[in-house]
Amino acid sequence: NVRLASQLTTWRINIHSESKVREMEELARRHMAALEGVGHELAETLFKLGWRSVEELATTKPEDLASIPGVGGQETAKGIIERAGQLVLELRRRAEVEKQRLAEEARKTDEERLLSVQGVDGALIEKLYAVELRSVEQLHKEEDLAKLEAATGLSRHDVETLKYWVKTYLGLATWKDHLPEDAPAPPSEPQGAPAESAP
Repeated sequence: NVRLASQLTTWRINIHSESKVREMEELARRHMAALEGVGHELAETLFKLGWRSVEELATTKPEDLASIPGVGGQETAKGIIERAGQLVLELRRRAEVEKQRLAEEARKTDEERLLSVQGVDGALIEKLYAVELRSVEQLHKEEDLAKLEAATGLSRHDVETLKYWVKTYLGLATWKDHLPEDAPAPPSEPQGAPAESAP
């Protein structure tokens, strides 16, 4: 019972769907693996031993981390902890910037917001309006790619690219998305981590 467990431990427990939990866990692994001196193999070991985020890694004791095979001693552990702290600050900064951007975009009209999506211009908006897609949210929710191809005259690749930019604009793009060749890594992707490439 989640509520009882919360009462007994005084921890705040957030309930997420299984797929969301898996996504969060994988992102945590990638964040840790992006740290100099860690890498994918050690990140997986740390995750299995209970370090579930860079935040936890940033607040651990050097002697505890140094005891893990593959870390390489207390000095190396101190360096990993320091870099984890720096990444935490960077991720928080990015999150705040994204929050401010979304707040500014929310004050725009639906048409202005559509025009803010990369690849969208006035001509494309007219075609979207013709099939009753009048906002970024409606375009995001439209899953019929064939319909979008027919309405816009875009190729399947260009429609998929447009859908990616819509997700990016809404702050929903993640490392699991297939990135167009000209797309930057999503905001949640840590500095130096490998980006997923388009198939």
